[in-house]
Amino acid sequence: RLQAALAGALPGAAAHARMAPRPRRPWPPGFNAVRARRAAGLILIFAADHVPHVVLTVRSDHLRHGGQVSLPGGVVEPGESMEQAALREAFAQVYDPEFG
Repeated sequence: RLQAALAGALPGAAAHARMAPRPRRPWPPGFNAVRARRAAGLILIFAADHVPHVVLTVRSDHLRHGGQVSLPGGVVEPGESMEQAALREAFAQVYDPEFG
């Protein structure tokens, strides 16, 4: 079923809008939403021995939300697309033992 679903067109913005969490509270007074940092995440699904797997990371203790299990991802750097940021962060978090 996963292969069939991934073979079709990706749902894009409509799926993102449906899955994005609703804000739990309004922005604080005086907050400039334009200054919010953009971030990207990656969900990597692969088969090993015909069993689907998902790559997850454990956030370093010295980072915000330290110790949490999360998808790889992070801040989008200037001039970088969301896709480039997600791939860069995923590569660093999975392959670089010094990351985080």
